[in-house]
Amino acid sequence: MLMRLFGISEIFLIKKQAEDILQQTIKELSAYKYALDESAIVAITDQRGIIKQVNENFCRISKYSEEELIGQDHRIINSAYHDKAFIRNLWVTIAAGGIWKGEIKNKAKDGSYYWVDTTIVPFFNENGKPYQYVAIRSDITDRKLIQEKVVESELFIKTITNNLPALIAYWNADLYCLFANQPYMEWFDKQPHEMLGINKRDLLYRKEFERHEMHLRDVLQGIPQSFERAFYKGDGVKIYTHTQYLPDVQDNVVKGFYSLIYDVTEIKQAEVNRENAEKLGIRAHEERNTILESIDDAFFAVDKNWIVTYWNNTAEKVLQTPKSKILNRNLWEVFADSVDSESYLKYHQAVETNQAVHFEDYYQPIDKWYEISAYPADAGLSVYFKDVTDRKISEMRLKELNESLQKHAKELAISNAELEQFAYVASHDLQEPLRMVTSFLTQLEKKYSEVIDDKGRQYIHFAVDGAKRMRQIILDLLDFSRVGRTEDDLEEVNTNKLVNEILALYRKQIEEVNASFVFENLPSLQTYKTPIRQVFQNLISNSLKYHSISRTPVIDIACKETKTLFQFSVKDNGIGIDAEYFEKIFIIFQRLHNKDEYSGTGMGLAIAKKIIENLGGKIWVESVEGEGSTFYFTLLKSNKI
Repeated sequence: MLMRLFGISEIFLIKKQAEDILQQTIKELSAYKYALDESAIVAITDQRGIIKQVNENFCRISKYSEEELIGQDHRIINSAYHDKAFIRNLWVTIAAGGIWKGEIKNKAKDGSYYWVDTTIVPFFNENGKPYQYVAIRSDITDRKLIQEKVVESELFIKTITNNLPALIAYWNADLYCLFANQPYMEWFDKQPHEMLGINKRDLLYRKEFERHEMHLRDVLQGIPQSFERAFYKGDGVKIYTHTQYLPDVQDNVVKGFYSLIYDVTEIKQAEVNRENAEKLGIRAHEERNTILESIDDAFFAVDKNWIVTYWNNTAEKVLQTPKSKILNRNLWEVFADSVDSESYLKYHQAVETNQAVHFEDYYQPIDKWYEISAYPADAGLSVYFKDVTDRKISEMRLKELNESLQKHAKELAISNAELEQFAYVASHDLQEPLRMVTSFLTQLEKKYSEVIDDKGRQYIHFAVDGAKRMRQIILDLLDFSRVGRTEDDLEEVNTNKLVNEILALYRKQIEEVNASFVFENLPSLQTYKTPIRQVFQNLISNSLKYHSISRTPVIDIACKETKTLFQFSVKDNGIGIDAEYFEKIFIIFQRLHNKDEYSGTGMGLAIAKKIIENLGGKIWVESVEGEGSTFYFTLLKSNKI
């Protein structure tokens, strides 16, 4: 009896020592995290949410002192921004022993708001119930502000471009459409989902594309293009367009080009009418005046000696020069400040080459931009122009916004790279304390095996098992942080051979459940082998793990090919998934089952999703609970990370 009592006391002493080791490890990990990232914000609460401990960063960002926070309900920093469902989900998750991760908007003591990226981890008592929570946060206020500015900028750009008098689109160097304003999509009778991502070859008829090929080749070499086209619409009406291709050059590399299309039917029709009148010898002065005065564009004509012979009412308004001061006078005497300007050079070019010219010019005296078309003839030169100052200002703003977005994108990329590096380094160094905890507990069990009863061994087993699971979580986090940083080269990957290699790894599990696999004629991919292997391995492993005990597992792996991508599917007849969780299962650390039912950390599908999206594809699931699941993912035929 005395030995029995002594054994129990020894057990509690061992348990207390193990807890002390764990607490010391937590402190060391915290100190290490602070050394890596001085912005870490840490708080510990009890199971009711009462604050027990905070670090200096928590006080700094909340503007409360440590004395003001200790003993207070965590709602002291509640901003009332999040709805009840959001808060309920948080508490249900951690109260059930799960790890919750998300972004929270908090309120500081002075009434200001700040955003934090938060991970809340429960700690369990000897009954397996959470008795306190550790919340580790990082300040993401700047990133959230940038995201808000990006949304505002995109809305501003969309509003501007949809109201410009031009059809505007942006094409990348591979001729895929990345942006199109509403008038552009209406012109080609396309919806947004049809327009974005379409190749210019597929947008235009073959012969029409061949007419554009020379201009496309030149603009992708950095040479701006300007040309006119005439064609008939479906109702038989002849339409004239003036098209500009403007290269997007970044760091001396052409990333793509802007396409601007203007409807110049009225101008061309007026010119055609004038030319027809000249050919037929009909030069009815009043009729010509009616036409030229009715068009929206400014117009003037000069003879071979640059004497102005016609100046319409719109030209008076646009150039702020009345007819009385310009008619029958030399153009360059009236506009002496424009000699050697872009207009001066282009007008002379048109006359000398007998070729029409189209260009834009800025007239500084009245601070205006003009879009100009000049057509040479035997009698002299006819010039059509209109005020495009508003459009040019919008284009300059658009360029500034684009540069701003690129700057913000670079900042976000740098921030993401730093976070990935932190996860990579921390995941390596976190494993050593866990190995120490596991080793000490194992040594304790060996040394005191004679005095430790079954309950004590069970406690030690729980602690060792928890440490092992934490190590697996760290390894999975390391895999997650590595996604997108492969050192592999692009190579041809035979997916039939790849699947057979994976099945060889799982031979024991396959034999235990008598599973059968169906697949054939899977394609060869030009891609990165290691990440693709990991995706297939995770999906096949899940199909084996979540099989139904009432039927023999059958897993069908197939692929459908389209013009630009491959769509793979992994179909099983397992336990299935409720539709409510179709999105949740791809979130890091999300599990639908107790660890005692099915092993794992909830990282596999999150890693698969990150890999597929990094390769330009997407992944999703279709499932009926109790009948089975089918996981789909797409891969571009040519992948680059």
